[in-house]
Amino acid sequence: MKLRPQALKPGNIIGVISPASPITKDNVDSFEEGLIRLKGLGYKILLGKHTYYNNGYLAGTDKQRAYDLMEMFNNKDVSAIICSRGGYGTERLINNIDLDVVVKNPKIFIGYSNITFLLNVFSQYADIITFHGPTVKDIGTDTEGYNVNFLINTITLQKNTYRISPSTCSKFISLVSGKCTGILMGGNLTTLISSIGTCYEVDTKGKILLLEDVNESAYRIDRMLTILKSSGKLDDCSGIIIGDFTNCENSYGRSVFDVLNDILVPLGKPAIYNVPAGHGHYNVTLPIGARIELDSISRTITVLESVVML
Repeated sequence: MKLRPQALKPGNIIGVISPASPITKDNVDSFEEGLIRLKGLGYKILLGKHTYYNNGYLAGTDKQRAYDLMEMFNNKDVSAIICSRGGYGTERLINNIDLDVVVKNPKIFIGYSNITFLLNVFSQYADIITFHGPTVKDIGTDTEGYNVNFLINTITLQKNTYRISPSTCSKFISLVSGKCTGILMGGNLTTLISSIGTCYEVDTKGKILLLEDVNESAYRIDRMLTILKSSGKLDDCSGIIIGDFTNCENSYGRSVFDVLNDILVPLGKPAIYNVPAGHGHYNVTLPIGARIELDSISRTITVLESVVML
């Protein structure tokens, strides 16, 4: 069993960092609204030293962003770490990250999109459960409160098992019928592809693979899935959870669903589509590194172990 972080409690400190792209004038309002909402839920906020830094398409230099990340894991008063946003840049941090520090200080770590790289590296190489869920910017735009409530329930309650079922926010679609269990890995498809061929590429052997993306046309999704297939990642996994492919346009009359159907269905592995995870309006929190059951017949995802401890 992987290391489980301590559950978040009222009054705990949440560390906020920008390990990827910067907070800009286009998203500063939603980011700061997210901070207000987290404080309103009874948590204290500690901003990383370089959270507001801007270095082109990066939030500060690699060393500055890695410094904030390591400081939050080293800080005994910080109970959880939430990324300000995704974007690009976490892949560049790896040479400035001390994974031993993460192992010795397992904490709730939350994000998605480009944060996928850190979620999987920490799960795979530091042996901790991480959380594919909303960033601070997304909490600021979550006017319904669905996503933040799902997040808080996941990281504050020690539950031996819990089920994610079709609801009013999403109607799961069975792409390939079947049932399997395995450790959940994955996240943003583009970010996963960027790790292929490196010493930190995602291990999918016997795992259940989560895939989502944004602003990619159907032929680009085809290309990335083909790379996953040719590198053995799709053959190795035991099942596939397909999250949101947001603003992913058709290519020459072919949709993303056509591509997913062409490449994933012949694998014969249990696969479920339209799960509200990623860049869509709804973004449920999923524990990377936890053992789950995927049942694409009943169209449910069941987390089979507690993901935080009291």
